Amino acid sequence: MPTEPPSASRSTNPSAASPSPSVYTATTNRDHICNVQQNIHFSSLNSETFHSMNSELRELPAVELSTLAIILKTVTESGIANQMRLTELILNDQDFFQKLMELFRICEDLENMDGLHMIFKIVKGIILLNSAQIFEKIFGDELIMDIIGSLECATLSEFSERTCCF
Repeated sequence: MPTEPPSASRSTNPSAASPSPSVYTATTNRDHICNVQQNIHFSSLNSETFHSMNSELRELPAVELSTLAIILKTVTESGIANQMRLTELILNDQDFFQKLMELFRICEDLENMDGLHMIFKIVKGIILLNSAQIFEKIFGDELIMDIIGSLECATLSEFSERTCCF
């Protein structure tokens, strides 16, 4: 197949021959922004991966009032690699959610606002794991009302604290 010389393949229309300066600038800026975003994303992934490898998650803390802070730290500070492991550990512990919701009811009865806030953050962090299997458990008939209550109770208390200050 014969090839055309580069000049023969160009259009005779001068405006079609080269992009306008504004199109070139927009493309260059867009490419630069994408590169910066990728570098930021990958550098954060690398540091998270490094930290995750150094603190591999082996088991969940026992679900007790005294360990809520540790559970919260485990759920909220797990890196990307540990999030999958955390999901697996939660799913393997058949009583995790029942025990957590028992603690929710105890904290509610005792008006333990610190405990309610921690349970709220734990449930929120677990929801943010975005696991369909976890969603099936927590949004099932057995747990749904307590899960919603744990999210609602802490939210209402935060709202009332903000409005009291005004």
